[in-house]
Amino acid sequence: MPAAVFAPLMGTSITALKEMSANIPNSNGWVTRYYLLTSNSLGGCPRITEIGLKCSSENEPTIYNVLLGQIMVIDAAQLKDSMTQVTNLTCQDITWSPPIISPNQFEGLVSICITVKWKYAGDASHYDIFVKGVTRSPNENIELSVYEPVFVGRSHSNQFRICHLLVPQKTEKHTLEVMVLPTNKAGFQAPLSSVSTVKVNYS
Repeated sequence: MPAAVFAPLMGTSITALKEMSANIPNSNGWVTRYYLLTSNSLGGCPRITEIGLKCSSENEPTIYNVLLGQIMVIDAAQLKDSMTQVTNLTCQDITWSPPIISPNQFEGLVSICITVKWKYAGDASHYDIFVKGVTRSPNENIELSVYEPVFVGRSHSNQFRICHLLVPQKTEKHTLEVMVLPTNKAGFQAPLSSVSTVKVNYS
């Protein structure tokens, strides 16, 4: 992780803050910043009692809007869990049915419902669920490659029910791959390339 993303927060210099916040990627328009509060920067205070937000400009005063999404104070030790993946990933209660909406429009596809369960050793904020093996996006009516991971939902517990996912019909061998990607309390995720998966083979 670049030092600019996770750097000690010390002093009151707005220039230093800008330097630490440089080159940070945004997600859907939101910019995330992380600062490490050392014992020295807290001035010997054992705990944080107040957080303030200051907006200023080096140019002439202008009118602008600031959207503040979330402020979190976390234990830096939790960051070590960012590479931890879920374990004991299983698929249960699998049911099949014709597409529930416009069956004629989705010829060659069948609807599957699956309950996914897992265990996680860390302290997760939430879990994102992805699948591979679908030919049509469940969120947008567009065709996909069966090798493309598709986001299907988010869970705040250790299980998730995938409902009426359209997959190729059981006329030949197919594989549906389910992936669960945890996000820890600090907001970090392990790489999707190393995510835990479970496969459902059907024909």
